[in-house]
Amino acid sequence: MNDPAFADVLPKLTGKISADRIRLMRTPRPPKELIDGFKRIGDATSVISDIMDELGITGAIGASLLKPTLPSTPIVGPALTVEPGGIVSSREGGGSGGSLGGGGGPSASNAPLSMEVAQAGPDPNSSTFEVHFKDPTREAQRGAFTYAWSLDLKGSDCARFADRFMVGPQRFQANWSHPPCAHGPDEQVNVQVALGSAETTQVQVLHGKPDRPGIYGP
Repeated sequence: MNDPAFADVLPKLTGKISADRIRLMRTPRPPKELIDGFKRIGDATSVISDIMDELGITGAIGASLLKPTLPSTPIVGPALTVEPGGIVSSREGGGSGGSLGGGGGPSASNAPLSMEVAQAGPDPNSSTFEVHFKDPTREAQRGAFTYAWSLDLKGSDCARFADRFMVGPQRFQANWSHPPCAHGPDEQVNVQVALGSAETTQVQVLHGKPDRPGIYGP
């Protein structure tokens, strides 16, 4: 936050972490000129990784291991390394304490968290995706969660239109509109939903079918 009008405004603490353990309240922002310079690099990640190798700086993680959430979508800006506590994934039995966890098949009628897939208007090749919470309080606070969307197209014909998958207008919403193509039976739209602190993070993974409207659970 660089706006001088908000210079005296600090993030509110939740009380879950002792204030003396928090070392940084505001992320340092690099100059705009530096950000613009990185944006002008066609493939900044590969170029910078090669430069680090030439300088003898080890530790870069390749895309084969750290896969991008949205391929062909560049992100430029400061990054913070965090060390969360226990991360619980629904792939390993659901969320801790039942806060985010829970089973649920394709109907997801009883799941605490679900993804709604709908056809956007009359176009069968245009779909919308939206995350909902069964708990009214969490539903009203959807904007406070972290959402990481991804496509798993398994080499289907529609994979050539993966770059048309867009997140928004809200972070818990996404849409995919593309020319006609043959959807594969195993295609999935995935979203990881996380809410927590540095001490405890709960992660729920939802899987939806891009060509099958409905409500999907974990």
